[in-house]
Amino acid sequence: MGAHYNVSMGRRVVATVSLGCSAAALVPFASGPLAAGAGVASPTASLAVTGAPTSDAATQAFGRWLHGRYGSVKGYWTCPIAQRYDNRIDCLAEVNVAERRHLTAATATLSGGHLVFSRIRDTAWVRRSSAYSRRYLIGAQSFNVPGKASENSPAFDWAWIAQGAASKWRWHSAFHVDGYDGDAKGWSRFFDFACSVHRSLVVCANSFGDAMRYKPVP
Repeated sequence: MGAHYNVSMGRRVVATVSLGCSAAALVPFASGPLAAGAGVASPTASLAVTGAPTSDAATQAFGRWLHGRYGSVKGYWTCPIAQRYDNRIDCLAEVNVAERRHLTAATATLSGGHLVFSRIRDTAWVRRSSAYSRRYLIGAQSFNVPGKASENSPAFDWAWIAQGAASKWRWHSAFHVDGYDGDAKGWSRFFDFACSVHRSLVVCANSFGDAMRYKPVP
């Protein structure tokens, strides 16, 4: 399940919700360990007291939490059932807050009948296309994609995505690249990058318009 709202839910957030997690480190989503954010309780009725939260309950609570954290937001958030493990479910959102975009990840668990969000990680940016550079094609996993690229979001592993594009662009005019090095089930809107070839330029974008323009070596 996903939620896509354009109106503020800030007034619906219960006053006891803590925003202590906002001090969590801002790091790119595609690299590095999860930042250890403080647990944030979101009151939710009729929750089971054991096991992981349901996808529906977690997604609704995640929306309230996002509005409590950022105020009026527009965007998409989800805690898909495919990301439910043992006693937790992982959630992901891409939202607009005024001119800034946020890619926010959190883990939801149950504590005392309440949903608690922890392991918060957030990347914020103002969307604009960068200059073409080699640095977007040099990955942390010891691969070095030939060519150069421009991107409009710092939240994704463009070297990983470019590696997928580099292996396909000569033989396909349109294709898809998985932008997540791991299990991204339920998160295809974030990590399924549709690519198209325009002569010597490859453009890859997800459903939100986060995009890379890749100029491979001829």
